[in-house]
Amino acid sequence: MDSDDEAIEEKQDLFHEHVEKGAKIVKGRVSTLRLDLVLKLGLGIPRNKIDEAFYASRIKVNGQKVDKKSKQLFLGDTIDLMLGPSKMNPDFIDVGRVEIIDVEVDDDLDQTKRVIVELKRWKSLTIENIDEWRREE
Repeated sequence: MDSDDEAIEEKQDLFHEHVEKGAKIVKGRVSTLRLDLVLKLGLGIPRNKIDEAFYASRIKVNGQKVDKKSKQLFLGDTIDLMLGPSKMNPDFIDVGRVEIIDVEVDDDLDQTKRVIVELKRWKSLTIENIDEWRREE
């Protein structure tokens, strides 16, 4: 974590009783709610890896394939990054998942608007290998 654009705080939040097992709350600042910036913050992966996943059609927002990695996101959006087939069952895949649970705009001292975003993230979550993912493997 080397800048304000990356996580400023990561914790299990006692006020978020709805956090499921395996999920964590990540809070940080991004310049905008672009898909690539939110995914970088949420999963802690470099943008070049996000670029590779985008061009391989391994990213979905709210279950839909995205056509731009700069896609604007909104409160409540869920982003899935396909990690690969589940080792336990070929009918399932492992994904990294990020859900936007809170957003607020912060005006810092430099008059630059920043977005403070709170995310629920799963580094690895096993989900059903739905047809859309199967066609793109």
